[in-house]
Amino acid sequence: AKVIGVTIPPHRYVPAGQTITEQRVADALPQITDGYPFRGLNDAVVHVNTSLAAGYNARITAVADSIRGRRLSSEDAPGTSDHPAKGHAKSGPAGEKNH
Repeated sequence: AKVIGVTIPPHRYVPAGQTITEQRVADALPQITDGYPFRGLNDAVVHVNTSLAAGYNARITAVADSIRGRRLSSEDAPGTSDHPAKGHAKSGPAGEKNH
């Protein structure tokens, strides 16, 4: 089915293969009754899709946190910074410390 530029009213369905491009046709679509065999399908699809999205978001967050953690730990590692405020002073001539 194709739905283009219209809103399908609640409790209505678009039969397979039908193209809906006019609101008056969308408003006249068949109602979903208790006997409709695919009555709960949309709820199941929405549940699966939102679960997948939550899983993807959690994974992306974990990967981003891991990358940030590696970046922070390498920036803070001894000998990787020339910034005296971090406690890593450079040695000058004859082993003297420059501050």
